[in-house]
Amino acid sequence: MARRGVLAAGARGAAGLCLAAALFEGTVRAALAGGLLHLPVLGDAVRPAVLLGQIAEGATPEKMWSATRGWANAPGTRTRPWTIGGPSRTETVHAIGARRRGEVSLPTPGGTRRVVAVGDSFTFGAEVNDEDVWLSVAERALPSTEIVNLGVNGYGQDQALLTLREVGLGLHPDVVVVGFVGDDLERNLFDFHFARKPRRETARWR
Repeated sequence: MARRGVLAAGARGAAGLCLAAALFEGTVRAALAGGLLHLPVLGDAVRPAVLLGQIAEGATPEKMWSATRGWANAPGTRTRPWTIGGPSRTETVHAIGARRRGEVSLPTPGGTRRVVAVGDSFTFGAEVNDEDVWLSVAERALPSTEIVNLGVNGYGQDQALLTLREVGLGLHPDVVVVGFVGDDLERNLFDFHFARKPRRETARWR
């Protein structure tokens, strides 16, 4: 009898915990759906606070603070080590934040088709040299085509859209390429990634 009582009490306790967890999850989901609660993404909260300060002060070599996008590519040429071993790589960023060695002139040179690309690190070409970025390879393969690579490490689709509006459209592109990977969808919900980032909320009709 005592054993049955212990088992019954344990079952009731487990059921209570499951019910409490379900109620908590339901409450959080409802709050998120209603725009009443913003939850930090796990892992982002433990990033070193100094990183945010470095970006704000422009001291991070590859990134600089952006009031509208959180961070942006810092202009310049730098040599960075591979994170998976091997030789170092060279990254060249134009004054407008585009990864390219050549100039970007306005208006577009006659007879040239201009392509503007926005996206995250896959678009930027993290871990490869300038000439090995897929957009650089495409530019060499396409005659009379200039590709301006505005990809930025860690960007979500929201920041890519802002980049297109703030920089890309001013270049009067003939074609716009949007680089996309699955992680970009989740990043749209981030309040913090490499630094604090803006978060837009859409108005709902009542």
